[in-house]
Amino acid sequence: MADLLLSLLRLAEQSGNDTILDELVHNTAQDVGLADLNELDAAGHYDDFEIDRVVTVELKPNATQSELVSALEPGVDRLMRQYKDAQAKLKAAREKNDKPAIETAENELKALLLFRSDMGAFGRLYTFLSQIFDYGNTAIEKRAIFYKRLLPLPP
Repeated sequence: MADLLLSLLRLAEQSGNDTILDELVHNTAQDVGLADLNELDAAGHYDDFEIDRVVTVELKPNATQSELVSALEPGVDRLMRQYKDAQAKLKAAREKNDKPAIETAENELKALLLFRSDMGAFGRLYTFLSQIFDYGNTAIEKRAIFYKRLLPLPP
């Protein structure tokens, strides 16, 4: 996706038509980036308060590592608990050889891993597009900061 976008941006830039370039960047940012963001928000794994808490610490000049850990802890704990619960459900379902329960537990695990993957994809897209486009929306930048801090933690 990023390679295609980069090729289109180069083509528009070479044509010298700033209108095409502006329109391409604007539409891409709106359609692709915000669609991904809406999907991540809809998953319900975090709320705006948690995002604001992490961003506040991240942007605080004299913030300590313990402040960052404290800001991340509620969201990380919840995600870790969901992941461990799904793993336990899968293990129990396999022991009972309960195919519907196995499928349900596998789907829960896949959804959590997909959420993590989508955070990484959004972060990469945001990083790329923010170099050429001013989003003019702090909510998008806040989420990029939040995902960047949440992503390296275990699933």
